[in-house]
Amino acid sequence: MKIKLATVQFLLLFTCLGCSTKRHYTYKIIRTQGRNIVVYGTIYDANTNLPMPVVSILGPDQKKIAQTDKDGKYKAYLTNGKPSLQASWIGYYHNWTKKFKLLPGDSVHVDFWMKEDLRPLID
Repeated sequence: MKIKLATVQFLLLFTCLGCSTKRHYTYKIIRTQGRNIVVYGTIYDANTNLPMPVVSILGPDQKKIAQTDKDGKYKAYLTNGKPSLQASWIGYYHNWTKKFKLLPGDSVHVDFWMKEDLRPLID
């Protein structure tokens, strides 16, 4: 009985380790009269809540559209009306948003909270 219980606990722990890639972001769409779609925000470390510099922001087609500054802030201009954003940094889980339905002139404020990826690297 103890062996079965230990096996079940191990499997639950192992399964939960893979579940930690939950998406963490907030957003707010602001309608304006401009011609471009402006995306801006800040990237934070989920454990410390400190801003993260040099994080890549990927836009449509996984192309790099921006990089955070020393204060974790970024700003990018898009022309596509249904972008999905992704924040990417080595050693952290990739964080992505749903697709936003945007019109020319819209501004979107998106903040990300990046969670550290503690899984070992496999050769």
